[in-house]
Amino acid sequence: MGLGLLAAILGVLGAGSGGPGSVKYEVAASLSARDGQVSACWASMDPGSCGVVPVRGIDVSQYQNFEWSPGAPLMTAILRLVGTWDGHTLTLTEPAQPAGSATPYPEPCGKLPVGFTPEPRVLALQDRVGTDRALLENRGIEVLGTSACDGTVGIIVVVADPDTVSYLERRYDTVTVAGWLRPLTGW
Repeated sequence: MGLGLLAAILGVLGAGSGGPGSVKYEVAASLSARDGQVSACWASMDPGSCGVVPVRGIDVSQYQNFEWSPGAPLMTAILRLVGTWDGHTLTLTEPAQPAGSATPYPEPCGKLPVGFTPEPRVLALQDRVGTDRALLENRGIEVLGTSACDGTVGIIVVVADPDTVSYLERRYDTVTVAGWLRPLTGW
């Protein structure tokens, strides 16, 4: 009984730890299936944008697929996906549902004026982020894109959790971070 009580207490304490997989995320995206691997496409219906976000817990044969061209991956219509992110994979916790439109591409810079020209130091920092991609991937930070903003660099990541944002702000100082997967529950 003592061990059971201890296990129950540890389970309760661990339940709210905020560790990987404790936050649910949502995104509306098409899925790509190739060679048994399923991934979410972060640019609507673009097979070139697939592969960065692997998805588990779905059988794409349940959905009407179509082929872009011979040899291209099979693609689904846009689906609402809800699941947990472990730093590498979105594991669905709910059945995928049809969605009317894809999750918009995050815009960390906001609306920039017409004819905006970024500062040279911002362009240099954007290049630095680009050359650091392998380092960032090794830390579990998947960068989907960067943009030169007014005085800062916008970095679009799969998940903008507090640890990722904190690391990027420490490493690059002047960045604005936006995530593609949207959290449904708090950190």
